[in-house]
Amino acid sequence: MKKVIMALVGNHRFYDLEVLASVINIFEQDNLLKPEYYSSDDRMYYDYNHDDIISFATGDVLPFDLQIRRKKRIKYNSIIKLDDRPGINIDFGQNIASKDLAYSFAFANRLAETYRPDFGWMHLFSGNQPPFEDELARNIYRIDIGMSGIAPRYDRYGPGGLGLRTFIGPRYVEIFGRELLLSTPAHIKELSWGGICIDLVPNPWQATPEDIIPVWQQSMEHLRSAQVFTHIELNDVGAVSFEVNKHPLSRRTL
Repeated sequence: MKKVIMALVGNHRFYDLEVLASVINIFEQDNLLKPEYYSSDDRMYYDYNHDDIISFATGDVLPFDLQIRRKKRIKYNSIIKLDDRPGINIDFGQNIASKDLAYSFAFANRLAETYRPDFGWMHLFSGNQPPFEDELARNIYRIDIGMSGIAPRYDRYGPGGLGLRTFIGPRYVEIFGRELLLSTPAHIKELSWGGICIDLVPNPWQATPEDIIPVWQQSMEHLRSAQVFTHIELNDVGAVSFEVNKHPLSRRTL
C-alpha cells in the first residue's frame, strides 16, 4: 500500500479560535476520524479533550505544532501548524484499508471546504527513490516531490504541482485565471466556496502510474503559462533543485 497524505496550506491562522475550532469540529463529528490523542511536543501524548485543544487558540503565534492522532480505524497522525505559516498535514500511513481510501478522499473534500486553503492535496505517495528503475518511476517521483507544498514552501517558491487530487483556493484561482483552470485536461469541479478541485483521473485512489503520468504531464504543461508552479529540476541521480516562479504572490508572506 502506498503512503496516503493530505496537506492544506493557506493564510488562515490556526492560533485563531474560529479557524482551529472549525477544523477540529470536522474531525470530532466523524466517527471514523474522531481524534483519540493529542500532543504539543511529539514526546508525550494525552487523551483527546476538546477544551484542551481549543486552549491552543491563543490568538498569538505559538512556537510548536499541535498533533492529533487516532489508532483505531481510520488510523492517522495529523500536524497542525500554529505559527504564521499555517497548514495542516494528515498522514494516513501505508496501512489504510483499500475500502477506506474513498472515504479519506471524501473527508479531504469536507476539510477543504471548511478551511478553504490556498492549496491542498490528497495524494498517494509511491515510495519511489533514486536510483530509478525506469522513466515511469522517475516521473512518479517527480510528482511526489512536487505536490506537497511543504518543501519547498509554496509561499516562497510557488506550489510544487498537481497531486492525485488538488484543491486550488480562490486567491490562486484568480492568479491562474478561472478559465485556464477549467480547461485543464483533467477532471475539474468548481467548489461552492470559490475554489476548484482537480482530480487527475476519476476515482484517483484507484489509479495506476500509467493512468496518472500522461494526464499530469498534459495538465502541468497547460497550467505552466500562469507561471505559478515552481520549476523543479530532477537530475540523473535524483538530486532536486527548485526555481522560484515569477508570480509576485510567491515572494511575500501570505
